[in-house]
Amino acid sequence: MAYEQMMKVMSPLIADAEAVAALAARIKLDALGEVGDPDVRAALDTVVSALAVPGLFDDLDEMARRSAVGTVTSFLKQALELIENPGRKGGWVYTDPVVLQNQGQSSGAVPPLIASVAPTLDGLSDALARDGARILDVGSGVAALSISCCRVWPAASVVGVDPWEPAMKLAAKNVAEAGLEDRITLRAVAVEDISDTDSFDLAWMPAPFLPRSVLGSSVPVVARSLRPGGWLVLGRYAAPKEALLEALADLRTVRGGGTPLSDDEAVALLERGGLTNVRSVPSDWIAPIRFVAGQRR
Repeated sequence: MAYEQMMKVMSPLIADAEAVAALAARIKLDALGEVGDPDVRAALDTVVSALAVPGLFDDLDEMARRSAVGTVTSFLKQALELIENPGRKGGWVYTDPVVLQNQGQSSGAVPPLIASVAPTLDGLSDALARDGARILDVGSGVAALSISCCRVWPAASVVGVDPWEPAMKLAAKNVAEAGLEDRITLRAVAVEDISDTDSFDLAWMPAPFLPRSVLGSSVPVVARSLRPGGWLVLGRYAAPKEALLEALADLRTVRGGGTPLSDDEAVALLERGGLTNVRSVPSDWIAPIRFVAGQRR
């Protein structure tokens, strides 16, 4: 009886995981321009049809496809690692290139989201459109977000900082393949060791990958690196107001060694770091991320 009760809970969750894997696989086939095995392709199409979302693939550009597949792949691989090693201490310990690259690809969606809300952040759109605009990408990983910044803001250059050597090796390769070595500078340093002052128009900080102690001490460092009037945008995992989804977002953050934050906590963090005009940025997207932003005086 206990087993049956457990399976009653688990079976629909397993089906959800299989469905999102099938959806990502179908998107990946399109991105690669492949048909794949006809029988498997037909089965994938049946799954997608059963999801009953008309026009699901109609407006997916390359960045959207990469981000969607990267998000699903990274989350599912991290979930599998959680099952395999549930007792390890939280922290970003992944060396698997598949996890690193796909986590990076999911982050490529962040710059377009920032661009969509930039008009609500005083002066940011104009600053990033000017020649000489500079962006700081904290926790740059495999540089997918930095590369995306260059595509969203053609006048900007990017400095990406990350102490995780396995990711930085992949980052150098990705930047070279993108032909952006003249616009992206990679530094294998921790955020606490950033020495730039009055240098950047925009700084990105991902709370899901920064421990609480590091986050608290590094916000003032990053704030000093901004030009007067520049903006720090802090990202955090977020979910609809459902207990399970909120608990999963917090688990994902803690497992990766990051800091779960509410909007109020994030606002207080940036205010303590010396920033002004701090606010939770309104959003209408479904992506599981929310922004809190603050401006250098």
